[in-house]
Order: sequence, then C-alpha cells, then structure tokens
Amino acid sequence: MDGAQLSITMLASGSSGNAAIVQFGSLTRRVVLLDAGLSPRRVREGLLHRCPPGTELGAILLTHLDGDHWHRSWSAQLARHGVPVILRAAHYAGALALGIPRACLHVVEHESGLGEHLRVRAVRTPHDEAGSTAFILDTPAGRVGWATDLGAVHDELIEALTGVDLLGIECNYDARMQRESPRPWHLKQRIMGGHGHLSNDQAMEALDRIRAVADPAAIGLLHLSRDCNCPHLVSRLLSSRHADLADRTVIARRSEPSPALRFTGASEQPVAAGRPRPAHAWPATRVPA
Repeated sequence: MDGAQLSITMLASGSSGNAAIVQFGSLTRRVVLLDAGLSPRRVREGLLHRCPPGTELGAILLTHLDGDHWHRSWSAQLARHGVPVILRAAHYAGALALGIPRACLHVVEHESGLGEHLRVRAVRTPHDEAGSTAFILDTPAGRVGWATDLGAVHDELIEALTGVDLLGIECNYDARMQRESPRPWHLKQRIMGGHGHLSNDQAMEALDRIRAVADPAAIGLLHLSRDCNCPHLVSRLLSSRHADLADRTVIARRSEPSPALRFTGASEQPVAAGRPRPAHAWPATRVPA
C-alpha cells in the first residue's frame, strides 16, 4: 500500500458481528480496529490476508458494548497483549463488567492524540441508554468518519463528519419493511424511536447535509438489517438520491469482508528501503478512578 493511502476494510457489519480495519499505508505498522464484534481469530485472519507482514493491532475503538460490537473472547486476548481499548466514559463500567482489563481501557470524551500519527474525536450518538459513539480519525493520510448504531443524526455529528475522506454511516432498515415485519411492537419502537438505529432515508438525508459542504472520496453503508433491509433496495435508493456515489460506495456485507474503502492523499516523505517506520507508543488517555 502507498505511504499516503488510507483504507478501511469492513470484515463484517451486521447483527452477527461488526469489525473494520483502518490502515494508514506505510505511515505506521499499526492498524486500528473499529469495533471488535468478531472473534480474535477472524480479525487475525483479516489482518493476515489484507495487511503487510509485521502489521500490529494498535488500538480498538469501541462504539458501544452490544454483543455484535464486542466479542467476549477478546478479554482474554487483551489480558495477554494489552491492546488499548478506546471508549467513552459512559461505557467504562460496562466494559469492566464484560471482563475488559482495566489497564487496557482508555477514555476519550472529545478529542485525544494516540501516538504520532492519529488523533481521535468521539461524538456521542443516541442509541439506547448509554448511547453509541461516532469516531473521527485524523491521520496524515486522510480523515475517517465512522457512525453506526445511532437512532438520529444531530447537528454536532453532521459537523464532525463533514470533510472526512472516508465515511462509514449506518443504513440499518427500510421503514416500510420495519413497520410491516412480524417483530414485536416494542422492538419496532426501540429501533425507530430515535434511540435505536438509522433508517435508509435518514442515512440519505445525512449524506445530503454532509455533501452540501464536502464530498467524501468513498462511503460505506453499514449494519443493514437482515430482516428489514435489502442491499438491492439500498442500492436503488442511493442511485435515486445520490447517483454519482454509486461507483465509490460499498454496501457492507453482514457476515463477510467487503471491498475496501480507499483514499489516496498527498505523498509523504519516502521511507528508506527495508527500513519501515517504527511502531510508536500509543499514550494513555484519561482513565476514570
């Protein structure tokens, strides 16, 4: 991968598990995992098949604690390897209860630096009681915006996602399919009530607002419902609302890897052949007592 190329590989995105790998080209040997809803073995396979030899997992950014975003088998792995888990304070106690080692937990409420090449901004989004977290990652290779499991899109989130080079945003359900589904009414209310998930139409409206100011280079549509959505339906809606995005949008697959989102920015200073940049420390952010 070119030194200035930014990429996101969505290993899976749906109710059976969510995880995506963010790579910064040759800027660092470390990658970031957006959510860890797949087993360590599946993530390791994803790294082996899609990343250069010697790539290390530098941090996990955890949007929230639902079982499809955090696979419990990670706790034992973290106890041995100590990979930082970045999350908001609202999820800290729950993370401890799930067995995530205290030493691995690092809280970011607004913006924080992680190593030499990454700054992370966390934005609270409405999802159940504790909310979810949208992450904006600033790197020398470009900017990533990631927002999933959110019941509504507020102004702060639009502002944060505007100007990103790679955008991932939830496109969970079709409203008609949701209303007509055999699901119990209380579940429909949870999903559609503003603190559940984002509908296809809401995702398109968010794209309207983001693109009115700046256009992402590539977009991933995330977390499609197995029962109340369809990739072909999303594709048709995208073509009707944002026809020019068709060739740079990936509709994430629910249980297998999707084609990568890529952005190539300005070239960085070359690295001497055979001498990759060292993996820099990822300093701790504030941790509650």
